[in-house]
This record gives sequence, C-alpha cells and structure tokens, in this order.
Amino acid sequence: MKAAMAYGPADIRWEEVDTPEPKAGEVRVRVSACGVCGSDIPRILNGTAHYYPIVLGHEFAGTVDAIGAEVEGFCPGNRVAVIPLIPCMECAACRKGQYSLCSKYSFVGSRRSGGYAEYAVLPAENLLRLQESTDLMNAALLEPATVALHGIRKSGFSRNHTACVVGGGTVGTFCTQWLRIEGASEITVIGRNQNRLDLNQRLGADAVFTSLAEDYIKKALAAAEISGSSEDGGYEYVFECGGTPETVRIALQMAAPQGTVCLLGTINNEITFTKAEWEQILRKELKLCGSWMSGGRPYPGEDWVRTVECYENGSLQVDPKMISLKLPLSEAERLPAILQDKEYRRGRIILDCRK
Repeated sequence: MKAAMAYGPADIRWEEVDTPEPKAGEVRVRVSACGVCGSDIPRILNGTAHYYPIVLGHEFAGTVDAIGAEVEGFCPGNRVAVIPLIPCMECAACRKGQYSLCSKYSFVGSRRSGGYAEYAVLPAENLLRLQESTDLMNAALLEPATVALHGIRKSGFSRNHTACVVGGGTVGTFCTQWLRIEGASEITVIGRNQNRLDLNQRLGADAVFTSLAEDYIKKALAAAEISGSSEDGGYEYVFECGGTPETVRIALQMAAPQGTVCLLGTINNEITFTKAEWEQILRKELKLCGSWMSGGRPYPGEDWVRTVECYENGSLQVDPKMISLKLPLSEAERLPAILQDKEYRRGRIILDCRK
C-alpha cells in the first residue's frame, strides 16, 4: 500500500509500505479521509512524534476492508469512524471507565501507525458503525467533535446557562454547536479570524467578537451583562479552545464570578501568569477544569456514541467552511510547506486518502 510516512522535522515521504494484516480481534480499514489535527503540526514540522518513521493521523473514517478472527459485528464495506485512543483496560483509571486518563494507553497516529495511509489496522473496539449514506470526508472530523463534547460534559454545563467559547477553530466551532444542542441561554465566541467567527454565528453563536478589535473585551463583557448572566459581567461557563497563552488569559477575563473555565486547547508554548491574572482566579473564585480527549463507559463511551448519533440525525454539522483545504493523500509531501501558511491552520486540512 501507499502511505505518507513521517521521517522527521518537515520530512514527509509518499512511499510504498507493507499492507498491514489484521490479527485476531482486529479490523483493516480502507481509509477514506483523515484530518490534520493541530497536534499533528508539531509532529510534522518539529519532529515531536514519539518515534520516526511513523504514519501520522488520528482523525479518520473509512470502510471495513478485512476482518481478523474473533471479530463480530462488522463486514467488508461497512462505513466506520475510528476512535484513536486505545486504553489498556487494566489500570485504575480504565477500571473506573476514565479511559482518557489511562496510564498505559496507545494512540493511533502517534504511538502506532495512523490514517495518513491507504489502509490502517485497528482493534474492532475502536470502530463505530456509520450509516451507509454517511459522508466519510466529513466523518473524519467526528473525533474533534467528541473532544468538544467531552469538555462540555467535564465542565458540568447544564441548560439555560451562558457560555463563551474562546477560539473559533475546529474544536471551538464544535463547542458552539454542542452548547446550542445542550440548551445554552447565550453563546458568545471570541476569535481572531472573522470568517471563522461568521461560521460560528451561523452554527449557533448569539454574538461573536474579534480579538483584533481594540475594545473586544469590553464589548464581550457588556454582551454578557445584557444577557443577564452576571451583574458584574462575564459568563457562567467559558471554554478555552485556542491553545495559546493569549486565549487562556482571555478565558479568565470572560468568566463571571464563581464561573467555570474549561481548558481544551493544547498549548505548545510555556505560559506564565501575572500577579493580576492569578488574582482573577482567586478573587473571582473561578473553577478551572481540564479536559483531555473523550470518554465515558462502556468503551468507547458516551462522547463518541452521542457524537455519531447527533451527526447522523443532522443536529451536529460538519460545515464545508470548517475545512480549509482538501489535499490528495498522494500530495501529503506538501504538508510541511502548506502548514507554514497559518491561514490553513484556522480550519482542518483533510487528506483524501482515496487519491
């Protein structure tokens, strides 16, 4: 088979490799599409993968191609979404159903071969059946949708509360949609790119503000006060999805007294707080909540099951504007150069693995 193999910093090679054979309990998937996650960018550009060479890619969907022994519930041609987390099922966290906290987990596309290839082999438990009418190019983005849902569930969010999403990228856009589905009374989104903000507004945000404007903090807080979330301004729940020191600081400012700030963005740079920023946490008595991957028991968990259900009934959308570029897998060698343009990072690059 052909695969886009990463050999090190900015070194992706389109080459022939052995086609993997499924063992007992495994399924081989013919990959249809695979997303380039923000976590893949440093692996592609900076050489931060666990080892090289490796086939990257953990956001993908495809069709069942071959089935190993002892596998039930799948047959060739089935459309499937891939759950990339492979928990050990033995550690204390796994025994509690907290699979994202597994101390010995493996992960498709970073600790074992992933979806930047024509075929991938996975445990049968890591596949969810999709309807035969499902668009597999769009289904490649179900994984970041589960990340957004997991954060909302971890935060304790409930209906009729106000929320602010900081960062209007892929996870942020899914956060906006989930908050609307979950019955938020008011949703505000803050981001840099106006096109992404417009998309968030179309998909459920009540108000959007660009952080490039001089007075956006004041306006966003005023919007919260008008909505009645807090007499002092601020939102009851804030979801940080940008993954930068700046977006974390914005999130702290957006939170109402005794509000909850859920951190979903992966930060690639060091972050420090000023005394004033730290006192915001203390004096507003904020609750800080970390969120990692997805979860729920039984495996693969409620986050995945509900995401597929809502995607297939149309309440959760993968809008074409969420995709910044569709690239044939055979041209994956271009990724290091393409990723130098930050405009492409604002949405998802999707590799079409059928080409």
